[in-house]
Amino acid sequence: MYRAAKLLSLMSTGFLAGVFTYAFFAIIPAWNEVPREVHFTYRVALMRHNAIVMQSIMLVGILAPLWWASTIRAMPAARACAVAASIMNVTTVLVTRFGNVPINQLVRKWLTEPPPANYLEALHRWTVFNNIRSTAAVLGFLLILIADALMD
Repeated sequence: MYRAAKLLSLMSTGFLAGVFTYAFFAIIPAWNEVPREVHFTYRVALMRHNAIVMQSIMLVGILAPLWWASTIRAMPAARACAVAASIMNVTTVLVTRFGNVPINQLVRKWLTEPPPANYLEALHRWTVFNNIRSTAAVLGFLLILIADALMD
C-alpha cells in the first residue's frame, strides 16, 4: 500500500508540475508568436484535448498524496509534506476552475465572434492565473520530493 501510494504521488504531482512547466516555457511563448486566430484556435483545441487528462491527473494529484500521508506513520514531517502537496494540487484545481476556465470560455466564443477591444487584458489575467496554478503544482511536486527524502 505504501509503495503504490508513494509511486502514484510522485507520478501524479510530477506529471502535473511537468505539464505546467512545459506550457510555461514552450506552449505559452508559442501562442504569443502566432497570429491571433491561430492562437485562439489552438488554445480551444488544447482545452478540448486536455480536459479529461488534466482533470484526472489533478484528481490523482490530490488523492494520492493523501493516501500516501495516511500510510506514513513514523515521520510526521513527511506526512505533513504529503498533505501540503495535496493542498497545493487543490489550489491548482480551484485556480483552474474559477480563474482559467471562465477565460477559456471567452476565448472559445472569440472563434465565432470578434474579441472585444480589451481581449488582451483577459489573456493577461489568464496568464496570471496560470502562473499561480503552475507555481502551486510545482510546489506540490517539491513537497512530495521532500516527503520522499524525509522517508529515507
